[in-house]
This record gives sequence, structure tokens and C-alpha cells, in this order.
Amino acid sequence: MAKKRIDIEELQRWVRAGATIVEVAKRLGIGVRTLNNRLAEPEFRKKWDEAQGELYISLRAKQVALALTGNPTMLIWLGKQYLGQKERSEVSGTGAGGAITLEMLDGMRAAKRADDTKPSKTTEDSEA
Repeated sequence: MAKKRIDIEELQRWVRAGATIVEVAKRLGIGVRTLNNRLAEPEFRKKWDEAQGELYISLRAKQVALALTGNPTMLIWLGKQYLGQKERSEVSGTGAGGAITLEMLDGMRAAKRADDTKPSKTTEDSEA
């Protein structure tokens, strides 16, 4: 069976736009399996990878440009990505039940007594 002709320029246009394999296949009027089979061919894969590389470079350039305008969110994010910067949170102290530690869990702080395996709520905690 002859291979279905795929317009490489159109494929690259959709990849540069950030389309997924499923979306590219739909736009090209072919099946996902057909596209995946073609992507197994080195020359075809090279064209896909070139377009994806162009997308990544464009996005990175826009992010850097935004950071250089002074956007605090982008400055922080790029600092973490490129400079190894990270947020550090340290809290220590003692409470009625002994040492208290704070752990970062999915961006939220969960307090627990150091000698407990799970947080406990006492009457004193409820009144505070």
C-alpha cells in the first residue's frame, strides 16, 4: 500500500503552533497511527523535531522578553529554571507538646508535632 502524502510544510506549521500529535493528524486528515508510523522515519521525524524546536525557542524568547520588562512572575520562574534558584521555607520552635515542624506539601504548609505521625487538633488549637 502506498504511503499517504503528507504536506510537510503544513505539518510543521501546526507543530510550530503547539498542536499535539492528535491535533496535527486531524488537521492533515490522517490517522494518529499513520502519523506515528511516519514519525518513526528518520527524515520525517527530523522535520517534526525542527518545527518543535522552533516552537520551544519562540516560547523561551517570549518568556525572557517578558521577564526583561520586569514581570516578577516570569523573573522568578526563569530564575528557578536557569539559575537554580528556589524558595526556601524554614520554621522551628516549640509548642505545648514539644518540637513543631512545618512541611511543604503540594505548596501548602501542614503543621505537625514532631513526636506525632499525623497532625492532631487539640482543644487549645480550636480556641486559638
